[in-house]
Parts: sequence; C-alpha cells; structure tokens
Amino acid sequence: MFDLLEFLQEDASFRCTPFNFLRVLHEAAGISLIESRELLSMFDLDWRPSAPAAEIEQKWAAMLSRHG
Repeated sequence: MFDLLEFLQEDASFRCTPFNFLRVLHEAAGISLIESRELLSMFDLDWRPSAPAAEIEQKWAAMLSRHG
C-alpha cells in the first residue's frame, strides 16, 4: 500500500488527491469506492497514517486478495 502511494505521489503528472487515489484503486484493481474509502480513512489529509502501518498493510492485502 505504502509503495503504491509513494509511487503515485512521485509521479509529477498525477495529482494524488483522495478522490484520484480512490479512482486509481477502482480502475486498476476493481476495488469499489466504498471499500477503498475504508482504506483511505486510515490516513489524514496529508497522507500520514492515522492507523498502525501493519493494520493498513493487512487491510490492503485483504483487499487485493479479494480482487486479485
């Protein structure tokens, strides 16, 4: 999860807003906006984790396994 977020933030052509992040997850991985919103809620507005990194990664892995 953190690798994807870092990748998107480093891409100068991509504006890493919460909506754009949700859109990427939906278009690239088929993750519903509702489900990806749960993941987004684990970050503050500046993309700092508001939950433990291990918990975020666990949720991310579970999402990917359901959609992969």
